[in-house]
Amino acid sequence: MLALWFLAAAPFYDPDVHFREQVQYYAIKTDSWPQLIEVVRNRPGKGNKAWAQTQWQGAYKLAFASNDQYCWISAMQVTLKVTISLPDWQNVPRDLAPRWQAFFQHIKQHEYLHRQHVIDMIKALKKDVAALPPGPSCPSMKAAYERIKEKRDTERAEKDDALDEKDRLWQIAEQEQALR
Repeated sequence: MLALWFLAAAPFYDPDVHFREQVQYYAIKTDSWPQLIEVVRNRPGKGNKAWAQTQWQGAYKLAFASNDQYCWISAMQVTLKVTISLPDWQNVPRDLAPRWQAFFQHIKQHEYLHRQHVIDMIKALKKDVAALPPGPSCPSMKAAYERIKEKRDTERAEKDDALDEKDRLWQIAEQEQALR
């Protein structure tokens, strides 16, 4: 009975971010490394910017509680869906298989880092929101939540941009090597 009271009294507790993940592969059929580079560079809608892609969508729900003087966020639920799109080089020439495996692992790790940035953002958001003291009104609490959410999303976007910039240089080097 005491344990039930404690859980009910806690504002909310969710140690993990639960999400649905889908990994999709797009087929590549080429015979050489330069052709591989060219196929990826000319992907419809992706261009030279993306060998792979991580897309995510978060749905956020808040519950508020109040008394005569204060309002507070009593619960927060986040539903996260992550879709990762990766290349699948079919019929890799035997002499290029080791290079392709190393290359693919690098791309895959890159996309999983994007996913981790989103998960870390949600964990930080939940922690920040749980620490919010009660406010004078529910609209003020929602505004405080929105400011925190915007700040955390900006931090995530900056991490994603830094990761992409670092790998952009790696991709350029791969493309230049393919042309030699």
